[in-house]
Amino acid sequence: MPTFAKACETVIAIHAPNWKPGGRNEENWRSTLRDYVFPKLANVPVDAVTGTDVMAVLLPIWTTKTETAGRVRRRIGAVMQWAAQGYRTDNPAGDAISAALPNNNAKITHRQALPHTEVGAAIAKVRCSGAYRGAVLSFEFLVLTAARSAEGPRRDVGRDRPRGRQAEAGRSAPSA
Repeated sequence: MPTFAKACETVIAIHAPNWKPGGRNEENWRSTLRDYVFPKLANVPVDAVTGTDVMAVLLPIWTTKTETAGRVRRRIGAVMQWAAQGYRTDNPAGDAISAALPNNNAKITHRQALPHTEVGAAIAKVRCSGAYRGAVLSFEFLVLTAARSAEGPRRDVGRDRPRGRQAEAGRSAPSA
């Protein structure tokens, strides 16, 4: 019977080919498992992991590190789903545990908008800040167009090569 740690290695090996090369997926999986899960579950056989074990991992971080706790839960769940292929019949990190965990919906606090009468002065201050010119222009674009930051100019604008799958395939973009 594989231990939880051994099952984690198998699950990571299964998922790794689908992760972006040079990405941090494997590193993130390993660090969250090492920091939060392995101290309690590393040597436990996968068929012996219980909902109580999963709760013992999640409760200390559930309301203080909500994003991390969600990732840890999903990663434990992925390992338990793999284990359900012959080592156990349930998933102790699945839906049943939701009712036992406290609500961790943190209240989102939005930043206050700058009054429109002060926008010109704010842009002038940023222009005089000595910041990288590209960052200043990107900021100005975002302010003046009311775009979201992800919609602003990209770092690779002006490069001669295409991005994404077309770059990988060595093709240029199809014409419209």
